[in-house]
Amino acid sequence: MKLNAKEFTLKNGLKVYAVKKENLPIFQLNFIVRCGAAHDPDMLHGLASLTFDLIESGPEDMNEIEVASAFEREGVVFSTNTAYSYSSIAFKSLSSDFENALKIFKKVLFEPAFRLEDVEREKELTVNSFMIDFSEPAKVAEYVFQEKLYEGHPVGHDVDGSIESVRKISRDDVVDFYNNCFRVENSFIVVVSDLENLDFLEDYFGSWNALGLKDKVVPEFQREQKMRVILVNMPVTQSVIRMGFVGVNRKSPDFNALRVADYILGGSGFSSRLVEEVRTKRGYSYAVHSLIDPGFPFRNTIVPGRFSINLETSVEKTNQAIDTIMKVVQNFVEDGITEKELKEAKQYYEGSLPRKLETYSSISATRLYSVLFDMDVNYFLNDLKKIKNLSVEDVNRVIRGFFTLEKFTTIIVTDLSKFKLTSEFFKGVELEEYPYENLLKGAS
Repeated sequence: MKLNAKEFTLKNGLKVYAVKKENLPIFQLNFIVRCGAAHDPDMLHGLASLTFDLIESGPEDMNEIEVASAFEREGVVFSTNTAYSYSSIAFKSLSSDFENALKIFKKVLFEPAFRLEDVEREKELTVNSFMIDFSEPAKVAEYVFQEKLYEGHPVGHDVDGSIESVRKISRDDVVDFYNNCFRVENSFIVVVSDLENLDFLEDYFGSWNALGLKDKVVPEFQREQKMRVILVNMPVTQSVIRMGFVGVNRKSPDFNALRVADYILGGSGFSSRLVEEVRTKRGYSYAVHSLIDPGFPFRNTIVPGRFSINLETSVEKTNQAIDTIMKVVQNFVEDGITEKELKEAKQYYEGSLPRKLETYSSISATRLYSVLFDMDVNYFLNDLKKIKNLSVEDVNRVIRGFFTLEKFTTIIVTDLSKFKLTSEFFKGVELEEYPYENLLKGAS
């Protein structure tokens, strides 16, 4: 089940991480730039996302429609994506027909025009997208949760920024950001295909020679966490709750034990403890789940990821639902897990392993993950071995050190005309209100 992987370097220093998969004649290439939303200037959040979206608008001699049509004729799937620590431009085609399309891809990638009209149009699309998102309480809760958990840190804002910050971005900002980020030493390629010989990549990418600009150093996350409750007032019938804290990074020796713990607590769907107590026994919510993230991998540090619990419940049952969740976590720490729960978690992780190697896209994502977190190409096999060797005592030790109620940040998006927080777990905690109007600054 190991990946058939190799890596090599083009003459200009650009790294290529290749995986051979022979099931289908598919060629998938991801061009990765270690530059994402955390590299946005302080007053221009959303600049990275906007810049990479604008790459699809084309070079000087092709507009967005012509680029899309050219890729469509060649049977290419083309997309861009921005995360906090990196951004990607993805290309997928039949391995027998990729060369003409790859010429277009190279031109789009390295010669973006960033026309003023395209910049302004993309800004307006982003603002409109925010307006739609901010009509949905779940999107509002997620936006505020990220901001409050990482307050003051470069990952403490939405990847797309805000309405106000996007309005401030100019074409010059986009051009400068592109020039600062698109450098050989800041980029690499991940390829998954059925091809044995990839020497042709030298012809397309080996002559690119953007060099010399310095990386932005992203600070470590060092803020002390304490219990916080933030209320957002919206005219809703269902309260949306996000609660959790900044956890650990992927390289932590406890990460696999924490994944197992999270699976048992709230990550396993209908068999989890949270679902059993919140949904099955009490009917407070149709769905409740938890998640532990691996963090944000930068070259100089890995910013720890989030542990989060998410649910929606009626405004009237919000206090009861929160109390139930906190009691479940409290009992989880005090009682620990059982042998049966551990066995089921191990079976899940062993059974889910083939999905990492099922498709070209999943293989590409798995290889990218290993590069970003600087892990062995077959790290998933090492993970499974560690999980299979875990004992109940191992997991319970980690649970006691990790799940601390006193560091929970809780976001509640609800109708404050119908709701008053009375949960016994928040006695003495000063409530904060996040004005909904703040989300709409710059909209008009």
